[in-house]
Amino acid sequence: NYSAAFFDADETVEVKVTSKRDLSNVRILPLSLGLQPKHVDAHTITFAAKPPFKISVEPNGRERALIVKALIPEVNPPKEGDRDVVYIGPGRHRKPNLELKSGQTLYLAPGAWMEGSVHGTGTNITVRGRGIISGNPWPWNKGPGRMLVLSGMNVRVNGITLIGSWGWTVLLKDVHGAQLSDLAILGGRCLNDDGIDVFNSHDVTVRDSFI
Repeated sequence: NYSAAFFDADETVEVKVTSKRDLSNVRILPLSLGLQPKHVDAHTITFAAKPPFKISVEPNGRERALIVKALIPEVNPPKEGDRDVVYIGPGRHRKPNLELKSGQTLYLAPGAWMEGSVHGTGTNITVRGRGIISGNPWPWNKGPGRMLVLSGMNVRVNGITLIGSWGWTVLLKDVHGAQLSDLAILGGRCLNDDGIDVFNSHDVTVRDSFI
């Protein structure tokens, strides 16, 4: 069991965390970021940090951690109605089998919660935004294919969050050139919910992501 929070900011912010659990021994990981909690009381801490960052606030090891993902606001994000853009706006959406083809961008706007899967085959396919793809409605191994599957040339995934997959989460299959960045993959709901699987592909880069 763990929790998660997401936001964008372009300057240093103060984050306040309050829990029913004792936070006297809390750690903020990764330690390499040097984020030191300030204890307000046994159940409340604060810390200051400048995005982008992806951290785990752990009261007592991995159990019941709080994952915090903070990114810099997007510059000139796609708009609804833009050419070759599949736009998912704020709110809850059920799309069990969303298909993408060459030249298309799937944009998940801030506040978008999409339940389903995304399958894209072709050239210059992009999945980006600040929204969430969720697999929570489907039991283990009973979802619509894999959660995010991309095949082809020059594919990109940036900024999105994937939660609660029913199996493998991100599958790159027969990909020639891929850039994945600033992802958060929050699993553990089901067995075999691999983070990222790379098959028969080359020139694949994954960076600045939390799995």
